[in-house]
Amino acid sequence: MKANTVLALLIVLGLSGTTISTTAMGAKTRDNVVEFVLWGFNHNETLENISYEVTDHIESQPETFKGIVAIIPDDTTAMIVVRAGRKESYAAANQFVDWGASASHNIYNHPPKTLNFAVIGNLTFTIEHPRTGQKTEYYLPDFVIAQGRAGFANNWWAGSRHCDFTGNDTNNFMDCKSGLTFWRPAFQYNRFLILPAG
Repeated sequence: MKANTVLALLIVLGLSGTTISTTAMGAKTRDNVVEFVLWGFNHNETLENISYEVTDHIESQPETFKGIVAIIPDDTTAMIVVRAGRKESYAAANQFVDWGASASHNIYNHPPKTLNFAVIGNLTFTIEHPRTGQKTEYYLPDFVIAQGRAGFANNWWAGSRHCDFTGNDTNNFMDCKSGLTFWRPAFQYNRFLILPAG
């Protein structure tokens, strides 16, 4: 996506500042942003495209949900923006697990207690490999993303029945059958690093 188009989207979404709208019942809709950043810059891959075909979503305040946008602000970063409220819910956490992102199939290797919202869909990254000049589509069906709460931060979750936790007590890694590995670095609550196989 070209820079001018991205800038226009950021302005519409309010990401150049902070956008908060309030419903008649007082619930707030916010722009919740999660980043996916290419990891392994020695390979010099570039991120060409991202798409997220949403099939379902759950939040404790349904009236706050205003949709989802996926954009690419630069060659190594993709962003998914979920316009929804931030109120913790046991139902959203239970649905996250029911959608297949159980303990061994999510980035943290344990189920969430509560979540602000959860979204499931078919996620696709298109990555160009400069050594071969080829573009590869990494398709992740039934991929679940969600936002919870950790102290003063809104931490993001990711998982799928087609992915497996492969980390340890100090490193949150998840390998997916698509050929992508996900890593959530410490204290980077809204960022996942992605590494293509090979």
